[in-house]
Amino acid sequence: MNSVVCFCYGITVEDLEHAVSKGAKTPESVMAATGAGDGCTSCHPDLDVIVPALVKKLKLKLKEEENSQLGLF
Repeated sequence: MNSVVCFCYGITVEDLEHAVSKGAKTPESVMAATGAGDGCTSCHPDLDVIVPALVKKLKLKLKEEENSQLGLF
């Protein structure tokens, strides 16, 4: 399931994840990269919660990959 976060522009969690994977690390930078939040702005509170969680998830994934390459996992 790929939930819509910004209903004005149909921006999904997957779209936010893609922006984070390309280097966006703050709600503002994700909004700039995706266009989320440019309409009615009702998604801003959700973006303020979702984006940091996605950044944390990406950091954990990268750390796990790094550790597996080092033979730690």
